[in-house]
Amino acid sequence: MNIHDMTTEQLYDIEITSIEFGKQLAEDIRLELVELHKEMIGLYDNVKWQELCDRRYDLRKVRQAVQHLTGQLYLYQKQANKR
Repeated sequence: MNIHDMTTEQLYDIEITSIEFGKQLAEDIRLELVELHKEMIGLYDNVKWQELCDRRYDLRKVRQAVQHLTGQLYLYQKQANKR
């Protein structure tokens, strides 16, 4: 999955179907965040820096949502296995 080419809305629309998929998606987003941070270091173009900063903020929020949904899926599966 190429996170770099996807919009924030497309990322939010991805359905988390398994715990492994959620973890992998969160990891892919984290790697994209690291790449964005590397691009921001030493950048003196304020407009470009702000664009990268906004994208990074949006990706952080998406990653938090993915991790939250993955955690909920784990808890639901754990409760289902106890019954």
